[in-house]
Amino acid sequence: MRCLPQSGNNAVSKTGTVSALLAAEDSGSDVLFERLSGSSAFLWPIARWPIARALAQAEVKLELRASKPATKAQVLQRVARLALPNPASADNVSSVEHLFVVSGTTHADAPRGVGNWLSDDFSQALGERAAVVQDAAFDILTPRVKRPANPRTWTYSQASARIWRAAQASPLSDTQRERATQALSGMFDLFGPLLSQDLRQRLLGQILPLLELTPHAEAEFIALLDQAQPRAIYMQMAAYGDRSNLIRVAHDRGISVAELQHGWIGAAHAAYNFGRAFFDSELTSSLPDTLFTFGQYWGKDLSFPGRIVPVGKPPLETTCLSAPSYDARQQRLLVISSEYETGKLIEAVTLLKRHLPDEWEVVLRPHPAERADGVVRFEEALSHGAVLDPMVDLNASLSASRAVVGMTSTVLFEALPFNINVGVIETDLAKYYANAATFPNRLDDEASYCAFARAIQRPPVTRKSEIDDMWHPNAVATFLTEVSGR
Repeated sequence: MRCLPQSGNNAVSKTGTVSALLAAEDSGSDVLFERLSGSSAFLWPIARWPIARALAQAEVKLELRASKPATKAQVLQRVARLALPNPASADNVSSVEHLFVVSGTTHADAPRGVGNWLSDDFSQALGERAAVVQDAAFDILTPRVKRPANPRTWTYSQASARIWRAAQASPLSDTQRERATQALSGMFDLFGPLLSQDLRQRLLGQILPLLELTPHAEAEFIALLDQAQPRAIYMQMAAYGDRSNLIRVAHDRGISVAELQHGWIGAAHAAYNFGRAFFDSELTSSLPDTLFTFGQYWGKDLSFPGRIVPVGKPPLETTCLSAPSYDARQQRLLVISSEYETGKLIEAVTLLKRHLPDEWEVVLRPHPAERADGVVRFEEALSHGAVLDPMVDLNASLSASRAVVGMTSTVLFEALPFNINVGVIETDLAKYYANAATFPNRLDDEASYCAFARAIQRPPVTRKSEIDDMWHPNAVATFLTEVSGR
């Protein structure tokens, strides 16, 4: 069933990147259905996201700063620890009905250990019928406070290491690489001059290594399915394509696959909008059957070949109920990083500190990918008086704040049910990700920052119907009702 855009997500429109992807997929070109030689894996779903990123970076000139890579010592330590026996390895998962496959980086506060706001509430509500397998590593040497709080969590790190070693020992043959390169070149041709020769070469350098891993990742995933025997899988970022072959394998076994929304989605997000090639075709099996969204709002503009079911976000719902009133909170403004345009973020901190009364605290929250080197990355912002957010749990940080400023982050939307003033830093992508209908406070010059600094002395006006549309209530009960037949 094709889920087409409905009434519109507050006038958020497609980017040129999404339009180009849909046009390529609407063309029905045979090259979109090419498989990896010697495998049943489709090439296009795997290549799709790297191509989308390349198109987006060419369309909108973004200031991107790479995170600091791991040191040689850190890599060697990880390798050594992976060799140790690990009772928490996914190799030891027993038979379950519901299997959650997640990154393990969506952290939340928990009484004992590290919570996972994406999966914990849902998986724990299913009890022993569910298990969580996360990419992030942990083992017997990991301190208890840094292990997953949910005891029914296992790590896929040993399997991931085996996949990498197998790809090194048994890479694609010259014939496989040649055929894949030829097919990928045909895919690039669908975008004409939008993909320069330089971009095409870079994309080959990104996609071919993914294809090297594909057959070995399939073998490890089959082993996991053989052991766990789930009838339903809930997979983080399932629509992005890098796990498309694993989803196809699950579907071949009659296992349903759903994705839990983890961040912003809409008409401008390339990972959640698909053209005709993905509807009622062999490619459909590479995508999740169902997309569980935070609320009805998020699915209104999607072109998605599966079901879109609003369920909500349990931690947000729970924290909102216990959040202090606006006047009871400290005078705290939260600045959210979106992993790009660091210069504009630093400028925002400078202007906010200039126009806010001295008693206001400006707290900068790095994107999860920036946490490791946040002090270095945001050194200039900190020198202007901002402090890094010490709170692990986003909801706790929101409930302690009176205002939030950001660019394209989902946090801007999460702030609304907390009755928080929201300001959007104007960027080339802001109109696509944080439109003025929902967020009228636009920050693009000193006058606008000055006006915002005055406005946040008072609580905003919010409407419950709009919040419920965006954040579906009774999340856990809704989820359990939905999956009861799975």
